[in-house]
Amino acid sequence: MKREEVFEEIYGGINTKLSNGTLNPYGATILSFIPSYEQDEFPLIVLSQVEYSLNSETLNKSEKKHNLSVEAQIFAKDTATVNKRIIANSVADLVEVVLQDDYGLRLELSNVLPNLDENVYRVLLRFSCIIDDDSKVIYRE
Repeated sequence: MKREEVFEEIYGGINTKLSNGTLNPYGATILSFIPSYEQDEFPLIVLSQVEYSLNSETLNKSEKKHNLSVEAQIFAKDTATVNKRIIANSVADLVEVVLQDDYGLRLELSNVLPNLDENVYRVLLRFSCIIDDDSKVIYRE
């Protein structure tokens, strides 16, 4: 499995889950990049691959395992009826469930980050796993 394929499968899977309104009550949008323009749609999830490196291989290079780290940044603003912290934490819980239960990734970090715009609440989640290239099995370690 190539590095782009792994991330695209995860990104596509979470995007499909988010299209289900009952699982995504706040209508979070997902992107694979931080937009260079001012974002008007909130909540927003930015999913990115931050590591894909060799973990181990056999001497003849026939069996390889790779480390994979995926980062999800969640941005939320207050609505007329719901606080931005509640929205961001609800979306973060959804992302966590999908990446852990559906893809077997392990949550490494969950942190609130300061944001340049004080009206926007920002949460960072980082997940990791080890992928066996041959069997396509994902291991939590």
